[in-house]
Amino acid sequence: MAAEGDLNKINGDIWYAGDVTAVLNSMGLILKDYAQTIFNADYDGWDARLDGTGAPDFVNVDYDTFQTDTADTQTNISYNSTSDFYYTNYPDGSFTTLDEFNDSSINTGIWDTAVTGTASIAEAGTVITLAIGGGAGTATLTTDNDIFNTYANNIRINMATIALGGTQQLQLYDGSTTVVLATAFASSDLIDVSKIDSSNVKVRINGGAWSNKDISSLAGTIKLRFSISHSSPASFQVDWIRYSSDSITATLITDVAATASSTITNAILVVNNLDNVSGGADYYLSADNGANFEAVTLNQIHNFTNTGNQLKVKVEATGVSIYALDITVYEYLAKYNLH
Repeated sequence: MAAEGDLNKINGDIWYAGDVTAVLNSMGLILKDYAQTIFNADYDGWDARLDGTGAPDFVNVDYDTFQTDTADTQTNISYNSTSDFYYTNYPDGSFTTLDEFNDSSINTGIWDTAVTGTASIAEAGTVITLAIGGGAGTATLTTDNDIFNTYANNIRINMATIALGGTQQLQLYDGSTTVVLATAFASSDLIDVSKIDSSNVKVRINGGAWSNKDISSLAGTIKLRFSISHSSPASFQVDWIRYSSDSITATLITDVAATASSTITNAILVVNNLDNVSGGADYYLSADNGANFEAVTLNQIHNFTNTGNQLKVKVEATGVSIYALDITVYEYLAKYNLH
């Protein structure tokens, strides 16, 4: 006899409550696929002949492709109006200044400098400039201390004016071995560096895709270093450097997803999302207009403890890593009262 949850039943087998859940969870995977067609049609526009009204005639379905900023609550969440999605935003306010370069004097308690040939390093106004003069030279600006152990695993750097030319690099350096994090800066680049473990650092520029840097070759004290070298004039400027080890919670709560004509007792939630770390975000549904949110597993049936007739969706992520907290939500669909 097939056990509870095993759908390979034959005549005479007992049908358990867990078998109903297993069937509905199987439907959740079908719903996930079906939702993609709905999302696509919503982006393209529904055919004017559909159902005689130009609008789909769904039963107990609500969805949003976020073509407008409709969320009720956004905590450390931002809306991208160009591409229509929500994304977590590790706030500037959680960072502590390492150096703002605004006192016209290089802080020797933070930095070591080294120059050869025509190179120079100078702090003036609100920037520090690494430059090559009329002939060949090299300039490096290196933290005195271990960048991660002394400060934090999350580093944010804002570049200023860049005069293209030469080899310009952001590096990690242990005194003998160098790992290059970024090259060929552009003016006003915002660079995030997030240490994941002893072997991996993630880097992104201007909120773009993260790239992984293998730092397993580094040992002992790991320092942050800016470097430029060239045979003719070139320069770049750094505006500020900040660090953070704060634990941040990002929360997105939708507007009322649906007002049902009857009590909502169960639902399946489908979300198109991007989590840098598997399980990086938690998902919730509320059947009572947000009074009580209950944790759900995506694409699986959820039976509400607190029922009601107004459905809301919540996405939440908590972490100390900029990388792990980087969650993007593109679309969602909820099918409710399946039984």
